[in-house]
Amino acid sequence: MSEISGTAKSESTKSVDTNFARILKDFLLQAQSGDLKKATYPKIWEDLRLRISFGMGVPARVPWIAFVTPEMEVSYGFYPVYLYYKTQKTLILAYGVSETEEYSENWPDEIINNSKTIEGFFDRVVARYGDSIRL
Repeated sequence: MSEISGTAKSESTKSVDTNFARILKDFLLQAQSGDLKKATYPKIWEDLRLRISFGMGVPARVPWIAFVTPEMEVSYGFYPVYLYYKTQKTLILAYGVSETEEYSENWPDEIINNSKTIEGFFDRVVARYGDSIRL
């Protein structure tokens, strides 16, 4: 895995140099463990809010790490996201699309027209986030 570096900041904006490859490795290990806690992960990455989910109450079938701008939420908008399909043991970097609320805009057409959805990648219906665009 190549090294991906950047600056992670806590909610209090205290700057902490963190290696994103290490965060991603920890995420993958935890996703397989069933542990739902996320307090050890940074809340800010560069100028984006980092959002992570391993599930609510029960482990998610597709845990994720999303990068959102201040005007968007994972429940409202579109954003870069790592999706981990546990059954297939596949990590996908995608352009995520909110499943909760429809957002008034979408990814630019040139991205959508030249890309495959997650369902297209797997060539079948998937548990979650099938309309997201695989990078």
